[in-house]
Amino acid sequence: MTQQESTNEIRAGEVEVRQHVILPRNGTAAVYRVEQRLTYHPGDNSNEMVLLTLVPAGGGTPPVERRWTEALIELATDDQVAAAVEAVHRKRIAAGLRDLADQIELAKVRFRAWHGVNVSASLPDGEVSRLAELLNVKLDDYGAESKRVFWTLRASDAGDGVSVSFYGTPAPEPAVAEQEWLFTFGSGQQHDGRFVRITGTYDTARTRMLEVFGNRWCAQYDWRRFDEEGLPARLTELPESEWPAPAAPDGE
Repeated sequence: MTQQESTNEIRAGEVEVRQHVILPRNGTAAVYRVEQRLTYHPGDNSNEMVLLTLVPAGGGTPPVERRWTEALIELATDDQVAAAVEAVHRKRIAAGLRDLADQIELAKVRFRAWHGVNVSASLPDGEVSRLAELLNVKLDDYGAESKRVFWTLRASDAGDGVSVSFYGTPAPEPAVAEQEWLFTFGSGQQHDGRFVRITGTYDTARTRMLEVFGNRWCAQYDWRRFDEEGLPARLTELPESEWPAPAAPDGE
């Protein structure tokens, strides 16, 4: 069984070295890796106990935990371990940036006129898309496959401020569902009173309509709007067997 599948509690005496456990610390649940374990009897005729040496996820001072071997302890999932490590890493980076800000003030660093500070970081796959949506910032191209979130903080007439650039592989575009689309013709056009049915996405169906009929048609509908406007009772379908040859591009 993998760590991800071990979502239930087990007896403390069954915990193995290198497994991750969840323990309450300062009112929150903290994730620890079991580094060492020792089973012992605290006194004559007493129940067995286990001594666990733990390492906090993301590093830190190893605490020691004593439990009766029959007491229950919760194993952490792989997702919980990854989230705990990420949280520690994020706090360290944020603290480092605050330290940098303090050092700039303390050392009275002199910058070139108008020049600011550039901060950049590589993000895991998909994170740059989430960040762009959260910050309401557009994604820029960054290399062949990557995208970039870029914005400026504290810019003014006195200088460029702080330029922030986060880059990485964007999240995949959501799949666009195909469906039937209905196309109508305008008054006086060749196929007035008829409609055409094309299956595809909004864009691919529209492209097909333009290939066959050029710009000699009126509107595009899905079935809901088509029905709401009462068009099925007023229009007759133009089957594909009666379509004209694809229209020549404009100018030909």
